Amino acid sequence: MRRGDERPLSLVGRHARLELAFLYRNGRTVLAQAYAEPPFRVGGWFAEGEGVHMILASSAPGAFGHDRLQQSVRIGRGARVRLTSQSAMQVHPSPDGGAAQLHSSYHVEDGAHLHCDWHPLIPFADARIDQRIDINIADGGSLYWSDALMSGRQARGERWQFVSLAPIWRSEERRVGKECR
Repeated sequence: MRRGDERPLSLVGRHARLELAFLYRNGRTVLAQAYAEPPFRVGGWFAEGEGVHMILASSAPGAFGHDRLQQSVRIGRGARVRLTSQSAMQVHPSPDGGAAQLHSSYHVEDGAHLHCDWHPLIPFADARIDQRIDINIADGGSLYWSDALMSGRQARGERWQFVSLAPIWRSEERRVGKECR
């Protein structure tokens, strides 16, 4: 069960979560549940073939040190979803060297398909990024993933000048109705 927004005002826009759940109902994929805390925004979704396409939107100019942005996406049995970003994610430095924390989890059920096509991550000079991506795919589910990392603003001499990028990928395939050995 989802809790409401309990953040202190000083953290609104800095600590945020986005929760989306897509289901297959009556012969089509639908957005069954959505919750967003600023700067995240639940935008429109569009029918696309047998599924839906949603552009994930944010009102923020990027992520800053000490930001904690969390996304959780669930794709129910038989649903087909394509997620894209509205633009590249810029990561700005913090004066005290704090890292931006970007945590995402994706759960794809049996017979479901998730297609993620993200714009690049652009870390600026002195930026620190802790990125964690958890992917859980049930037997019979599928995933297409495309993302990129850009070098920073070349015109400002920031090419590859970020302090740290600590990505953690965790992927798990679950067997549904079968014994795992």
